[in-house]
Amino acid sequence: METLAELDVQVVVEIGPDAVLGPMVASAWPESADGAGMPVVLSSLGASQDDDGFTEAVAGAYEAGLAISFAGLFAGETRSRVSLPSYPFQRRRHWIEARPAPSVVER
Repeated sequence: METLAELDVQVVVEIGPDAVLGPMVASAWPESADGAGMPVVLSSLGASQDDDGFTEAVAGAYEAGLAISFAGLFAGETRSRVSLPSYPFQRRRHWIEARPAPSVVER
């Protein structure tokens, strides 16, 4: 942790089944005089997490100021624009029409 602190690391991304680095960083990171300096620790996987854990880690990285390639993040997925009302009090509901998932062919 001292080496990471010397390198002025701002974000640590942890990829694994348990959050181990967060507590380690909190206990071992040297305190700075201005109170800043401890990096953001993003854990992407957990015992009960699925894709949401990874998505939350990507969102945390974006909030921390890292450049995210959203085109790569959503590669292979079909996205479409949804028109929303321009006036917030029109009192109309707008539901997104879900497309059926492609079927899996078993052999």
